Amino acid sequence: MNKRTLRLVSCVSVLAAGIVIAGAVWKPWNGKAETISREAVQETVLARYPGKIKDLVKAEDQYVMLLETDQGLYQVKADAGSGEIVYLERIGSSEGGNKPSPTPTPEPPASPSPSPSPSVSPSPSGSAGIDDDKSSSFIGAAKAKKIAAAHVRGTAEDVELKGKVAGSAYYLVEVEVEGGRDADVQVNAVSGAIMSVIWDDEDDKESNDDS
Repeated sequence: MNKRTLRLVSCVSVLAAGIVIAGAVWKPWNGKAETISREAVQETVLARYPGKIKDLVKAEDQYVMLLETDQGLYQVKADAGSGEIVYLERIGSSEGGNKPSPTPTPEPPASPSPSPSPSVSPSPSGSAGIDDDKSSSFIGAAKAKKIAAAHVRGTAEDVELKGKVAGSAYYLVEVEVEGGRDADVQVNAVSGAIMSVIWDDEDDKESNDDS
């Protein structure tokens, strides 16, 4: 073999070795860029969207992850070669996100306890059961007794309310005067005016109609 042939073989060998080395480094037939690391893609995503990466998987030429932020939970897809975000979608609320707190239902105000109704005390004359509360406009049994006693100058012994309607109701007061005589005095239940006086002695009957 002459020198020319040896040089040709040497050149071919060197060229073949170069092609093999270049193919191992560049892999032009692969058609895929170099994949960046998981840590690098996480840094890229968190630099743009502060939060927490909860899950990260690689699917073909993309990284798919769940990103939790204060605004919610997002699904993020990033290019495995460049780390660029190619997809972002909110899929739910974050566990520790800023959720509006519910407004407290004001408790209904406590109902005031009903005041006990005052018991009706019997009148000094012993005429229990007289209802002075038929109408708030009535003068009341006690005042009617005073008016009747003053009118005939005696002592009121008994009183009774007659009627329920303010226009016609009156108190019938039994008054004992000196000498053992009795008088039945009618007192208007609203105005307190003396309507009539009837003595137990028919000869001394006095009628005073002020209605």
